[in-house]
This record gives sequence, structure tokens and C-alpha cells, in this order.
Amino acid sequence: MSGQLAMTAPARRPFRALDEASYYLDSVSEPWSVHLEVRLRGTVVEDRLRRAVRVALAKHTRACGRALIAHPGRASQEWETTPTPDVDPLDVVTCADDDALQTTRADLQNLSVPLLTSPPLRIRLAHHRSGDAVMLNVHHAAGDGIAALRLLRSISRAYAGMPDPAPSTSPEEVQIPAPHGRWARLRALAGELRHTLPRSVHLAPSEGQDRPGYGLHHRALDAAQTTALTARPDQRTTVNDLLLAALHVTLDAWNSERGIAAGRLNVLMPVNLRPESDWYEVFGNFSFMVPVVTCPEDRGDPISVLNTIRNRTRRIKDERAPAAAARLLDVLQHLPPTVKRGITRLATSERVIPTAILSNLGRLHDDLGFGSELHADEVWFSPPARMPMGLAVGAVTASARLHLVFRYRHPLFSPVQVAEFADRYLVALHDLVAYRPPVPAGNRQLSTWSGLR
Repeated sequence: MSGQLAMTAPARRPFRALDEASYYLDSVSEPWSVHLEVRLRGTVVEDRLRRAVRVALAKHTRACGRALIAHPGRASQEWETTPTPDVDPLDVVTCADDDALQTTRADLQNLSVPLLTSPPLRIRLAHHRSGDAVMLNVHHAAGDGIAALRLLRSISRAYAGMPDPAPSTSPEEVQIPAPHGRWARLRALAGELRHTLPRSVHLAPSEGQDRPGYGLHHRALDAAQTTALTARPDQRTTVNDLLLAALHVTLDAWNSERGIAAGRLNVLMPVNLRPESDWYEVFGNFSFMVPVVTCPEDRGDPISVLNTIRNRTRRIKDERAPAAAARLLDVLQHLPPTVKRGITRLATSERVIPTAILSNLGRLHDDLGFGSELHADEVWFSPPARMPMGLAVGAVTASARLHLVFRYRHPLFSPVQVAEFADRYLVALHDLVAYRPPVPAGNRQLSTWSGLR
């Protein structure tokens, strides 16, 4: 009998360092959540979707868990896996128009998902006359952008009646690789601190309002514009490098126009620490944020800014510094909770906090459609950002188009100003893609990108 009880008892596991950092970063006014959304060409059947959600949660045990309240003497929080959800994570709304869809999207993402009941996420089905949307809000303590994508893929496959093979690696089996040897790890960590600790310039607020929560502004490139990102003569520069460079250029220009002197800009970029064999497969929190920094002299022309960013992203991959830093955070798990909360507050203080975040989920090889009758037209994704940073750009390429979400805190931007910032960003991205050697000053023209929306 005792063996049977042991088999049915809920499984417990400690929070990993990245889980706990996200736990401390979350608040009611600034939810630390992952936004993922698919817009479908057709109508989703509610009961069928609800069954698909249950199947997906059963497949990814970390997506069906709750946090246990830590005892005063316990160094770490714990997750407890539940066989079934404590609450139904799915709700359904009907949106009369695009404004209503935007409102319900923001309402969902401005929810701080409770962690004391499972699952640590919420799902919303939004009916719309031009096509339904399935939206996810995943608490970042439970999963990152890749995790949200994997869960949505399981939901779509279950809805469509398609097979959904389990990952070959479980979340508990994920081993974070780090540089071999103590000195190599110390050098990598010292390099990361050199990029992280110096003070960075903040983004200038414009017409913001002192109220809680986020706004979300969507933009998409058409298929031709998206193809142009990869059809460049210089194949050493990745799409992610271009997205980062365009953000640095836009931040610089935006601040300069508002009287803020050009300075050190620091854009955080997540690095996926999953094994390559299960790069998009494991549900959990396995993305570590690293700084990508430029100084005024790096942003003098497109070649300079692209070289600076490309060199930095190559070093990040080659030196395994993010993995070394993540391993160090796991060591810090044994510190008292009050100390860890203090470290988190220090890391997000005005003195240390970066300028912005850019997170790119990459190119999806399936369209996340819910069967042959429900093709996915759009996929949208965004990470969170606290003030005084307040801006995170999420990118994902699906259905042959690049989708961008500018997720912003209300004290930073008004809806009109975030649209202006997005316009500037897309022009900067085009100019970097289309850059050619300089021509005489009399022949220069301001480049534009037709068809932006």
C-alpha cells in the first residue's frame, strides 16, 4: 500500500534559479509573464479546445504545477506537480471589433497569474468575425517563450488530432553546459559582468501615463520584406543581429531627438540553454538574458553597429558565458530568500537595469494551425519589461512573415508614441538590410519601406 501511495503522491522539485528570479520579478502592476498568441482563419470550437488544453497540460507536467509556500527556513521555493489542473485555465470572450480584441489581449497579459494553484498560466479564446485568436499568458517562473510555444504547439496538435511526440529530454534532465575548467568559467563570468554592470542610458518616456500594466503594439512585415532579411550578401549577419542592431539605432535616435545625450545602450537578449536535440521541445524556464551593448562610437554607421553586435553575439555562443552565469545562479539557490530577493532588486535597480529587451523565437517550421480547417494567419509573442526599462520587443517568423510585438509599460509610452517608435524601428531595420557603400552627399535620399503596417 505504501508503494502505491508513493506512486500517486504529487511530485515536488525545487525552483531553479531562473524560476525563482522570475518569481521575485513578478508583481500585480508589472506581471512577469510570457505572451504568445495565434490568430486563426476560422472559428475555434470551445469544447474541443478545452479538451486539447487538458491533453497538452497532461503531456507537459511542468505546465500543470503549483508553487508551495516556502517555510521560513527553506532556501528555495518548490513546484508541486498536480495530476489535473486546480482551476480551468481557459476563458472565452467575443470581440466585436479589432479594438475589443486589443483590449482583451491587454487584459490577459496584465494579469499576474497566481502560482499557488495549477496551472501557472491562463489561456483565452477570443472569437472575432475575421478569425479567432488563442492567447496564452504563461507565468515566467514556470516557462519562457520557447515553453509557451511548445505548449501552444501541443494544444494545436491535440485540437487537430495530430500526433505530438514527447521531447526526448525531460525538464529535470536538462543539463546546462558551461566552459570547461574553473578559470574558463571565471573569465566568462568576468566578461559578462563587464557588459552588465556599467550604467546604461534609459529610453526617454513620451506621453506615458502613471498606471499599471502593459500595452501591446503589433506590426508585421509582408513576405517580400521578410525574405529580404535573409537574402543579404553578408551571410555572417543573422536575422537576430539585424533586429538587435535596428533596436540600438532606434533607441539612439529616439533619445537624441528628446535631448538625451548618446551613451551606452544595453539591450538584453535571451539565450536558449536547452540541448540542441530538444531546442524547441522542453517546457520550462531555460532562457538566460545576456546584455548586447553598443557605445556612441559603435553606432556611427550601419557597418559599425552590425560588426559590434555580430561580434558580441558570436562571443556569447563561443564562450558559453550565459551557461556559466546560469550555473552560478544555481549555486546562489542556497542563500536565504531575503538575500535572493535583495539580489533581484539590485539587478533591476535604476543603476543596473538595461535599456530594452529583444527576444526572437526564430522561424517556425509549422504554422501552429489547428487542423486543415483552421490555418494560422498570425503568430505574436512578447516578453515582459519592468520600468525604468519598460520596452520589450518580441519577434517570431511564421507563415512567411516576421511578426513584431512592441510590449511597453504605460509610464513609458502612449499608444500613439509606441506606434511612432515602431515606425522608426522598421525604417531602421530596412536601412540596415538595404545598406550599400556611401554615395556622394548630393545623391543621398531618405530610404523608406513601402507597405509597413
